[in-house]
Amino acid sequence: PVTPRPPRPLPDRRPRAVLLGAGDRGAAWLPALLGGPADLVGVMDPDAERARALLAAHPHPLTVAATLDEALGLRPDLVVDASSPHQRLAVARRALDQGARLLLDPPLALDEESGGRLLGLAREAPLSVADLSPVAGLEALLRSGVLGPPRTLLLALHPGAAPPWAGHPVLRGPAQGALSAARRLLGAESAEARAAEGRGGAAFHALFTLADGTALALHLDAGAAPCASWLLVAEGGTARLDADGIVARDAAGTPLRLPAAPPPDPHAEALRRALDGPARPPREAAEALALALAALRSARAGGRPEPVRPLPLAFDAALVHRPAPAAPRDEARP
Repeated sequence: PVTPRPPRPLPDRRPRAVLLGAGDRGAAWLPALLGGPADLVGVMDPDAERARALLAAHPHPLTVAATLDEALGLRPDLVVDASSPHQRLAVARRALDQGARLLLDPPLALDEESGGRLLGLAREAPLSVADLSPVAGLEALLRSGVLGPPRTLLLALHPGAAPPWAGHPVLRGPAQGALSAARRLLGAESAEARAAEGRGGAAFHALFTLADGTALALHLDAGAAPCASWLLVAEGGTARLDADGIVARDAAGTPLRLPAAPPPDPHAEALRRALDGPARPPREAAEALALALAALRSARAGGRPEPVRPLPLAFDAALVHRPAPAAPRDEARP
């Protein structure tokens, strides 16, 4: 049995946050961090000039750190990791050992072993993966019952080009976040994957059959301009989500009224969840990684059906049965 390690108690003052990574993923977090529930005190990037360029338009007095040691030296209560997933496991161990809450920009990991270890860490310490998907409106439609139970979800995703070291497109953040949201929309456990790829992996097609007979079809084109389109087919109608919003129709083709409440900013909502109460284990992110790995095995075996295997859970003994660090004193903001 594992005794979960609680996070360091939040101080009476506003919590401090640091952002790891000043690339495109880090830049997407900056507005929510500057106006969110925590005080952003620093940005870490090995390329200090890139970090300074990211902060140039923001007058806030922030520290630019070139190393993880410098960033953690700011005593953050929350670490937002939008840096390279290749370093994710090492970053997680260091941040969690200090008692900080850790919020990961998708993906959870790029391989099965690292994913299992991070999943184990999440059982012992406050580690979560941000849900940045735009599907709040689709979820509201399903909850309302007007569409009936879902049957098929067709997802066309064009995440844009990335350098080869970033990993296969289906393992990168945009695809992993979309797969996580798709699994949540359909609800059932995933059973089997069939996939094919072309253009060196830039074009990827996968069909996932779920345990209750529903299906998820993914078309991934990393060479096209960034965009995404979701088509949800349910017993009582359909709903399409793209850059223009949601269009929903019943089985007769009549337009359906959409929920009136605007969806929350996903970055701001992820920050709020990371600071409010215990972290939610990244079960959906782990399932998304398992989907992608099964699809890759299928594609590399010529389209052979592959079972979707849960990630092998691995625990880090260094973080088990250890008390939480004391709350930091209310020091002056650096």
